[in-house]
Amino acid sequence: MGAVFPSNWSGSVSAAELVRNFAECREAAARQHLHVTHHGRATHVLLGIDAYNELKDAADAEKNKTFPDSILVYTLADWLDAGLILCDANMSILFVNRVAQAITRAPSHELIGKPLFEALPQTAGSLWETHTRRTVSGGEFSAVDLPSPFQKDGWLHFQSFPLGHWNALLFHDITDDMKRGRLADVKEAMLDAMGLHGDIYYARLSVRGTIDRVNSPCRQLIGLSDERLQGVALADLIVTPERARFREALESVLRGDGDRKLETRILTNEGQVAPLQLSLVQLQGAYGGEGAVMLATAGTAA
Repeated sequence: MGAVFPSNWSGSVSAAELVRNFAECREAAARQHLHVTHHGRATHVLLGIDAYNELKDAADAEKNKTFPDSILVYTLADWLDAGLILCDANMSILFVNRVAQAITRAPSHELIGKPLFEALPQTAGSLWETHTRRTVSGGEFSAVDLPSPFQKDGWLHFQSFPLGHWNALLFHDITDDMKRGRLADVKEAMLDAMGLHGDIYYARLSVRGTIDRVNSPCRQLIGLSDERLQGVALADLIVTPERARFREALESVLRGDGDRKLETRILTNEGQVAPLQLSLVQLQGAYGGEGAVMLATAGTAA
């Protein structure tokens, strides 16, 4: 016969009684939570599913009340095209979005809960650490382009700033931008060197074959100012008998059919004919051909 709980029952049962009389204990727990004891000490609580759900809902509501922004921030953070790491005041990692995991080459379960510089030892002693500590200790906003601790010859644009009760580290890869910037610097230096040389003529042409830019020697050779040369079709400056051949070569380069080298003659503003030995190379941009570049030196007199 099962156990019968008296009216003055205290709401506790020993583990042995629970095993012997589980059906009665389950019915009792549906009305009042039941403490399960072992050697007289309460170790567990048996309660009905309704009481459990009430406790769970209350706990979830309190959690969302305390940190109403956390769910939203975490959800949005995974849609960023930049890496995001959130740390607490002790620089322990609380959250890592998918881009940050990709850049650092570390999954979130290896990072969350660990001190930042222990989880990502590559950052220790770097500019990353310097700027992060400024934010954590002084609440400073910081933004800097720095060498990537995670990729050889890579670069990151790195920001650190306070975000509510977090410290946020936001970063994205700018390696390609840095390479393009360096190439642009090299190009400008080469143009300066050609201008200093004096006998190398440079012109940048649009996709229509019109002049966008010339260097000083080319400007002096033709005898026109930058303003008057802007938008002029380079083929129109070639002597008439050779114009069709030059136009055909230029259009071939602009179509991407291959670079060309040829000899031709150009008319100057003074009515002189200047023989040139020139090369035409397609100018490539982010979205394909963006025109052509002409380099020339003085040719042999016709």
